[in-house]
Amino acid sequence: MIVFFQILSVALPLIFSNVLHMFFVRFQWLSFLAHPLDCNKNFRGKRIFGDSKTLRGMIIVTLFTAVFAEIQKYILLNNQILQPYSILSFYEIHAFVYGLGLGFFYMIFELPNSFIKRQLDIQPGMRSQQSSWFLFSLLDQADSIIGAVLYLCIFYNISWQFGIITILAGTGIHLFFNVLLYFLGLRKYPL
Repeated sequence: MIVFFQILSVALPLIFSNVLHMFFVRFQWLSFLAHPLDCNKNFRGKRIFGDSKTLRGMIIVTLFTAVFAEIQKYILLNNQILQPYSILSFYEIHAFVYGLGLGFFYMIFELPNSFIKRQLDIQPGMRSQQSSWFLFSLLDQADSIIGAVLYLCIFYNISWQFGIITILAGTGIHLFFNVLLYFLGLRKYPL
């Protein structure tokens, strides 16, 4: 059971920053930053990432993952009961820097999947009409989690066993929140 809470401790700053980002998108806050990361450029006549991968998303998720990591650090350092549920010792790391890296890797690892989908003519935010739509839906949930876990493995030396469990559980958590955001009207599709 403690492993679930350790995974949740990694996921919470990402969950909060992503939900916050959906509000930025929904209400067009900071719309001047909503420029596509691919600068509307094409590869083989098709968009590289599409309109949904924006500078605003990169900044909001990266920055607020760091902010929420700082809040998490404050809560953990002031609550002895919760400290064992974190895989990281916030006594030994700089939470804001940790959060910046976590958010950045999370966002960067969404890009290869977006590139592949654009090359297959799957529009941003749309589901594939091909028989492989489930694979792409699963990859949509897992790609960013893989990036976050890779970051933790490289810079914070977590075990590969914990990494695999985190990818599986994180993918499930990601799916749950996507369905929740769909029912709240903040996403077009649950998958």
